[in-house]
Formats: sequence, C-alpha cells, structure tokens
Amino acid sequence: MKAAWGLGFKKIYDSEVRDVIDKGVHEVLKNLGPTPMDFEVERILRMGACGTRGYRTYAEDAYRRLGVSQKTMKSDLRRHSMPTVAKLLAWGHLIPVLGLKRPNPRLSQTGSLDKLSIHWGFDSGGSISSKCKEYAGVYPSAIKGGVTDLAKRLVSYWRKE
Repeated sequence: MKAAWGLGFKKIYDSEVRDVIDKGVHEVLKNLGPTPMDFEVERILRMGACGTRGYRTYAEDAYRRLGVSQKTMKSDLRRHSMPTVAKLLAWGHLIPVLGLKRPNPRLSQTGSLDKLSIHWGFDSGGSISSKCKEYAGVYPSAIKGGVTDLAKRLVSYWRKE
C-alpha cells in the first residue's frame, strides 16, 4: 500500500518485530475474551502496530480498510463490549514499542525511550510514557513481562474505566 493513500499500513519485514506483534495481538484478544468481533479487533490492532513505522493509522483509515462505516463499527464494538477503534489503534501502537523495549544500562529510562520513539514514530520518549500511562495505567518501567504483561494491563485498565 502506498503511504500517500493514508491507509497507515506498512509491511514489517523484521521477524522479531512480527513475532512480538503476533504475540501482543493474541494476548490482547485472549484478555478481551472471545466475541464475534475478533476478526475486526485483530485487524484494527495490527493496523495500529504496523502503521507505526513512519506512518500513523487513524480511525478513519481503519473504517476505510475494513470497508464499514464509522457508525456501524462503533455500534458493533459497543454492542459486543469492545474498546473503541481509536483505543484499539493506540494499543496496537504500543505493542511493538513496549514488546521490544530493551533497557540500555548506559542510558536513563527516558533516554532509552527517546531512542525507541525515533524508530517507532512517537514524538519523544515522554510521549511513549504518557500514552502507556493513559492506556495501561502505568509507566513503561512498570511493564516487566513484555507484551503479555502489557496486554493484561491494557485490558484491565480499560475495564476499570
């Protein structure tokens, strides 16, 4: 897909990154529980995760790629007690960043996140931290179990809201 189309989807060639995204999406779906919306939720999470390498996926892009109207998708997700498209995209955006996060002992926590932010399309390390706090209820330093821990925190924090 061409980035100029605004679809926000880019193929991930790195097998380690693909594995992290696959595991993260699977863990989120497992924590959400089975619903008739699993296919759509999985695609939205993947759009969020894969649209982060230089391009950003927005809710309008997801509606267009799924071929449904905004009104229909919102009502279907609400009916099946699923998060909004914007929230699912944000979760997908966090999966590869925090799943691949490797603390660098020579850098501060913020310095490590700044390096990640450049690679994954965030404005700064602080934006990763604030997005993690907003959607998971904790800062990245509290996520010790990779995408498994992240998925649990995302879903449980969303259910508390």
